[in-house]
Amino acid sequence: MHPTWQEVQELTQQFRNIKTEYWLSENVFTLSWWILSVTSLCLLIVWIIILDKKRIMEIITYGFFVGTIAILADIAGFWL
Repeated sequence: MHPTWQEVQELTQQFRNIKTEYWLSENVFTLSWWILSVTSLCLLIVWIIILDKKRIMEIITYGFFVGTIAILADIAGFWL
Protein backbone atom coordinates (compact mmCIF):
# COMPACT_ATOMS: atom_id res chain seq x y z
CA MET A 1 0.00 0.00 0.00
CA HIS A 2 1.33 3.43 -0.95
CA PRO A 3 1.04 6.30 1.51
CA THR A 4 -1.21 9.18 0.59
CA TRP A 5 0.06 12.74 0.27
CA GLN A 6 -1.72 13.62 3.53
CA GLU A 7 0.16 10.84 5.35
CA VAL A 8 3.46 12.04 3.91
CA GLN A 9 2.76 15.59 5.09
CA GLU A 10 1.80 14.37 8.58
CA LEU A 11 4.98 12.30 8.88
CA THR A 12 7.06 15.22 7.64
CA GLN A 13 5.47 17.48 10.26
CA GLN A 14 6.09 14.89 13.00
CA PHE A 15 9.72 14.56 11.92
CA ARG A 16 10.16 18.35 11.91
CA ASN A 17 8.65 18.60 15.41
CA ILE A 18 10.87 15.82 16.78
CA LYS A 19 13.96 17.34 15.17
CA THR A 20 13.15 20.79 16.59
CA GLU A 21 12.50 19.34 20.03
CA TYR A 22 15.82 17.48 19.93
CA TRP A 23 17.67 20.62 18.79
CA LEU A 24 16.15 22.72 21.57
CA SER A 25 16.81 20.17 24.30
CA GLU A 26 20.23 18.80 23.25
CA ASN A 27 22.06 21.49 21.26
CA VAL A 28 20.94 25.03 22.06
CA PHE A 29 22.41 26.64 25.18
CA THR A 30 24.78 23.78 25.94
CA LEU A 31 28.35 24.49 27.01
CA SER A 32 29.72 23.92 23.52
CA TRP A 33 27.03 26.20 22.04
CA TRP A 34 28.04 28.98 24.44
CA ILE A 35 31.75 28.48 23.69
CA LEU A 36 31.14 28.71 19.94
CA SER A 37 28.90 31.76 20.31
CA VAL A 38 31.29 33.67 22.57
CA THR A 39 34.31 32.75 20.43
CA SER A 40 32.55 33.91 17.25
CA LEU A 41 31.51 37.17 18.85
CA CYS A 42 35.01 37.82 20.25
CA LEU A 43 36.64 37.14 16.89
CA LEU A 44 34.21 39.51 15.18
CA ILE A 45 35.02 42.25 17.70
CA VAL A 46 38.77 41.70 17.29
CA TRP A 47 38.41 41.79 13.51
CA ILE A 48 36.51 45.08 13.68
CA ILE A 49 39.18 46.57 15.96
CA ILE A 50 42.15 45.59 13.78
CA LEU A 51 40.40 46.23 10.48
CA ASP A 52 42.11 48.78 8.25
CA LYS A 53 39.20 51.20 7.86
CA LYS A 54 40.76 52.84 4.79
CA ARG A 55 40.66 49.58 2.82
CA ILE A 56 37.32 48.22 4.06
CA MET A 57 35.76 48.02 0.57
CA GLU A 58 38.73 46.08 -0.80
CA ILE A 59 38.73 43.68 2.16
CA ILE A 60 34.97 43.04 2.04
CA THR A 61 34.99 42.67 -1.76
CA TYR A 62 37.84 40.17 -1.52
CA GLY A 63 35.94 38.28 1.20
CA PHE A 64 32.82 38.08 -0.95
CA PHE A 65 34.90 36.92 -3.90
CA VAL A 66 36.56 34.16 -1.87
CA GLY A 67 33.21 33.14 -0.38
CA THR A 68 31.61 32.97 -3.83
CA ILE A 69 34.46 30.83 -5.19
CA ALA A 70 34.15 28.52 -2.16
CA ILE A 71 30.40 28.12 -2.67
CA LEU A 72 30.84 27.42 -6.39
CA ALA A 73 33.59 24.88 -5.65
CA ASP A 74 31.34 23.22 -3.09
CA ILE A 75 28.49 23.01 -5.60
CA ALA A 76 30.84 21.68 -8.30
CA GLY A 77 32.22 19.09 -5.86
CA PHE A 78 28.72 17.98 -4.97
CA TRP A 79 27.64 17.46 -8.58
CA LEU A 80 30.87 15.93 -9.93
